[in-house]
Formats: sequence, structure tokens, C-alpha cells
Amino acid sequence: MDKELVTAAEYLTAKLSKIEADLAEIKKRLAEPPPLPISEVLLSRNEAARHLGICMPFLLKLVNEGCIPAHRIPMSNKKRFKRSELEKCLVPVRGIKLRFTDNKTNH
Repeated sequence: MDKELVTAAEYLTAKLSKIEADLAEIKKRLAEPPPLPISEVLLSRNEAARHLGICMPFLLKLVNEGCIPAHRIPMSNKKRFKRSELEKCLVPVRGIKLRFTDNKTNH
């Protein structure tokens, strides 16, 4: 009978160790958010305006009018823009060629 209790205790100890290891792995995965794909990189207001080739006041006007989605950073007033969402907002205009650039010049 004592042998059965030892075997049961060993089994439960092994099972508990496995559960603790699984829990540690889950906590590790939750602590590290997956990297965003390049199209989902968040841009600052300056970067978004540069990417679209417009000035910042016009970008903010478009955001306030709901034409361009912006994402507010928690616990802050800062806004960020997803590159893929910015590109979806662009509408080709006849006679005007849109240019995507990552250079550092202000428009």
C-alpha cells in the first residue's frame, strides 16, 4: 500500500511539473508580442505625413474628418498610423502620379 502511495505521489509530482512548465511557456508567449509585418509597422504623425507626401496639418485634418484611421497609444495622446491603412486611403487621381517615398524631406 505504501508503494502505491509513493507511485501516486511521484505521478502527481511529475504531472505538476509538466503543468508548471506549460504555464511558464504560456506566460513567456504572452509577454512577447509577435513582431508586426512590415505592412503593419506603426508610423508617427511626421512619418505618416512624409509617407503620404502631405503636410502634417493636412494629415491631422484628414484624421479629424475620419478619412484616415489613427491609433491612439494607451496612456498617451500620441497617435500612430498603420502603413497598410495609409496606403488603402490613397485614391488614384487622374493626371496625378502618386509617389511613395521614405526620404526625409518635408512636403
